[in-house]
Amino acid sequence: MATLIPSYEKVLTMKVKPEAGELYLLKFLDKELDSSFEVYFNPFMNGDRPDIVIMRKGYGDRHLVLNRLEFGYNAKKLSNSI
Repeated sequence: MATLIPSYEKVLTMKVKPEAGELYLLKFLDKELDSSFEVYFNPFMNGDRPDIVIMRKGYGDRHLVLNRLEFGYNAKKLSNSI
């Protein structure tokens, strides 16, 4: 199991509630990643607050930052034909 920061229980009590997809992803990452991974939810990073940051112990500067993009049902669909 990955280390979730803050804990899943604390995420549920945050002032700004996470979306269902974010909770699903946190559960998935916690279940699928081993204990060498740290998963940060909504961390403060130099003035930004990405949704999720994944880091692995012993891998130094390698990390993954995930930001959720919200597209409503009215968003235009991209076409492959130009």
